Amino acid sequence: MVSKSLSVNSTTAYSVAVGICIGAVATGVMAKLPLMALFKGLSKKDKADVKALKIEVPTDCGEDDSSVSSDNVNVEFMSQACTLATKNLLKNTGGPFGCVIVRDGKIIGQGANSVTTSKDPTCHAEMNAIRDACKNVDDFVLEGATCFTSCEPCPMCYAALRWARIDNIYFANTRKDAHDIGFSDQDIYDEIEKKSQKMERLTSPKASEAFNMWSEDTKFTRY
Repeated sequence: MVSKSLSVNSTTAYSVAVGICIGAVATGVMAKLPLMALFKGLSKKDKADVKALKIEVPTDCGEDDSSVSSDNVNVEFMSQACTLATKNLLKNTGGPFGCVIVRDGKIIGQGANSVTTSKDPTCHAEMNAIRDACKNVDDFVLEGATCFTSCEPCPMCYAALRWARIDNIYFANTRKDAHDIGFSDQDIYDEIEKKSQKMERLTSPKASEAFNMWSEDTKFTRY
């Protein structure tokens, strides 16, 4: 009799566990409940029932990775940016960085790092992609566009992307990944954060000339 009671209680517990799992997933509070522990306690039949509902029950409650995009379309554009980086190395025309700029589902600009071949330290992949996109759309504003770059933009490129009014920026490798292979911008980040870069004002009687012209004459194109 005791054995039968335990069996009933066990079955009930399993059913409750399934209900909690499904409810937690449906309400978006998975991170607050020990779902993995509950799921492990289910019978094979209960697990099958959960899977049949087509609700994904987490099997790993590790670090939150919500900042990583998994959208198939975005992944395809990112793949193209990374391919540009690889091809750039194979041609030995610059560093291992590639970038594409997309608007309305189409690539409007692309570029790879060409610092060494262009003899220009500003020719990063993002900068070249911005130049290409602006030329192709015949405008200096890229509102509505998204940047896909194979590596987290350096301070220069990030600023340029913002100046171009790029809506969204996706990157694959991180600044730490770049640092690990010899491309480090940490000193620049440090200067920005600590304001350690020495700057002094050196004025000139002609300094305000261009500013005054811009302010007083509306014929100049605003941006």
